[in-house]
Amino acid sequence: MSVAIESRSGRWIGAAILTGFGTVWYALADLIAAPTVPVALVGAIPGVIIAVLLARGALRSRAREGSLGAGVAQAGPDERAAGRRFAQINTAQWVAIAVAIVVANVLHAPERIPGAIAIIVGLHFFPLATLFRAPLYNLTAAAMCAVGAMSFALHGDAAGELAAAGGCVILWATAARVLGFAR
Repeated sequence: MSVAIESRSGRWIGAAILTGFGTVWYALADLIAAPTVPVALVGAIPGVIIAVLLARGALRSRAREGSLGAGVAQAGPDERAAGRRFAQINTAQWVAIAVAIVVANVLHAPERIPGAIAIIVGLHFFPLATLFRAPLYNLTAAAMCAVGAMSFALHGDAAGELAAAGGCVILWATAARVLGFAR
């Protein structure tokens, strides 16, 4: 069971989600580098604006495709199964992130949290690549795992900065490619 992200609205939605989470990574990198919330929030404003514009584009594209308002009740068995699989993948990701945060804090190693999260996020892209028939997500997965692993070679804030900045760049680059802006 897989669902291709072939529709224009599907690409816009995927790009909006990737940009939004890329912005979260950007804000995290800012927060680690200059630990003041206002600086991190101001730095994230452009990413938030872009994500909102992409989401708006997705809604417009969906309306043009005539699928606005089409919900799960109208979806076929394959779409419903894909939706359940997507939910399972994301639930596993969030549970693993929560466990990683608890373990890192118990081990008094909070600087390892961004790297661990990068690896978990990377791993969650492998099944998404299959689910959405999006081979690009395999590259995204490998890159996120690599950045997370590389961060473990560093110490202190540098470890978190590498994972967070790397995660931001990878997700934004994936969003650009999904929309056809990058090769």
